[in-house]
Amino acid sequence: MAHQREKPLGSQGGGSTFLPELPSNNFGSANTYTEPGSDDRYSFLAEFDTILLVDDSGSMAGGRWRDTANAVSALAELVTRYDTDGIDVHFLNARGRCNMTKPQEIMGLFRATKPQGGTPLAKALDNILKPYLGVYARDPEHCKPINIIVITDGEPTDDPESTIIQYATRLDKLEAAPRQVGIQFVQIGNEPGATEYLKYLDDVLYEDSKTRDMVDTVPWMGVSGPEWLLKATLGAVCRRYDRMCYKS
Repeated sequence: MAHQREKPLGSQGGGSTFLPELPSNNFGSANTYTEPGSDDRYSFLAEFDTILLVDDSGSMAGGRWRDTANAVSALAELVTRYDTDGIDVHFLNARGRCNMTKPQEIMGLFRATKPQGGTPLAKALDNILKPYLGVYARDPEHCKPINIIVITDGEPTDDPESTIIQYATRLDKLEAAPRQVGIQFVQIGNEPGATEYLKYLDDVLYEDSKTRDMVDTVPWMGVSGPEWLLKATLGAVCRRYDRMCYKS
């Protein structure tokens, strides 16, 4: 993001680093997506500052953390091609970094993070949205929209729905564009209760609260082809992809 340059986000306590094997992929191959340009479907990403918010809680350990590595790798490879001033990577518990322009740097940061602790998703969203809305309220015409991609197993230990309602209501009062803020959940694992909860945030919360729809969700199912990438990166900011029902 252009308004911040390479500074740490949050803090992480001491402890050993966790270094899973980097996933092997071909996400940059020609049959996955094209080079940036007017004819490619991902070019809309250039209009946003993208933020990856990674759930590094204890429930993400083991196989879920390996799945998260693959999802992060796929997203980083794509999004860094379009968000040219770099993407911000936040964790729920560990330290993140701003303005990361290289997928290898993002994966290096991921590999140095160990899943542990709780799942304070509401707090993490508040830490992103509170300063952003402050900037937007002061200068809306020069404030680039943000696209927050949350990679999680969908089991928060706090109350993200209240946080989402709070900021959706504020955006409505500010008469912000419908795509000013998007929150895209990528579900790791297939816990039915978590799936139901994320679908509630996606399909029901905005109707119950009479606020804007700025949430979408998609499962990680072990593949990251073009349709999944479209849904995972644009579903929260483009109604066309919000309505897309992704299946492996």
